Amino acid sequence: MLGLSIRGQPVTGPCVSDGWRARVAAFLGREVEEQGTRTSGVLISWLREHFGQCPQDADAETVGHYCRAWILHLFACVLFPDATGDTASWMWIHCLTDWHQAGFYSWGSAVLCFLYRQLCEACRRTSGSPSVGGCVYLLQLWMWSRLPVGRPEIMPRRPWFPGEPPRRQPTWAYIWDQVKVTHTRLDRAYLDYINEIDALTAHSEWELFEENVDENNEPHTNSAYRQYQSWYQGATRHRLREAWTQDDYAEIQSSDDEDTVYDQSTRAGRQVEAGPILDRMGRTLQTLVRDIEHIRPRVRDPEIRSVLE
Repeated sequence: MLGLSIRGQPVTGPCVSDGWRARVAAFLGREVEEQGTRTSGVLISWLREHFGQCPQDADAETVGHYCRAWILHLFACVLFPDATGDTASWMWIHCLTDWHQAGFYSWGSAVLCFLYRQLCEACRRTSGSPSVGGCVYLLQLWMWSRLPVGRPEIMPRRPWFPGEPPRRQPTWAYIWDQVKVTHTRLDRAYLDYINEIDALTAHSEWELFEENVDENNEPHTNSAYRQYQSWYQGATRHRLREAWTQDDYAEIQSSDDEDTVYDQSTRAGRQVEAGPILDRMGRTLQTLVRDIEHIRPRVRDPEIRSVLE
């Protein structure tokens, strides 16, 4: 999606904050001004102020410093942004100092790992205004290509620059160059997305069927995979907000006077959730799967065994 290499050397190196100003100064050819107690990196605003426009008469060394500043800015704003959104980290400098060696790193793997780490940390934040770092642009492209929830309409793409060699052709992500967003009210869109995500199934979730098959070209229907899915749902499902009720949907009583918790929640303006219904369905299916796994080894009849499989 981003055209970054997933092969090559791992992106590793020292992460010691002592002397970071000197390392940044050597990398960019300019002393870093005092930034209070900040030790995670330089301000993005500082990079833009001092390296926003390369002089027309700059020598090769100066051009090199501006190129390094541009890459550091790209890392801080697109590929490896942290949750603050205003800092360019110094920890990538170790892998960028040698221009010839920098191209041999697995930057694609590093971007993906950093995004995983940032998503994990964001889920554990409890402040009133939590934020998320990592390449959310990659996450958005992946979601649009894989999940039907919130996917915008693809519009005709703008022409690419003619005569470019294959290495400089657009990546797969260019199909989303021009899009038309379905929802215009953000508050309504968020509520709708919650219900749509809860309604996804293992078959509707993936648009490309060929990428959800076993090596024998058959769908994932084997026993081990069903057990994995049962574990995965219970271990990883996280509700973004509290449901309007925790009661079993089948036990919720209807009322003609519209004075139930369900109706009160609806009148208060909250979106009616499909979660309670789907939770009951999920628990029922999970029980059936466990029963099948318990009975199947003892079935001798090949036709019944095939049905259970």
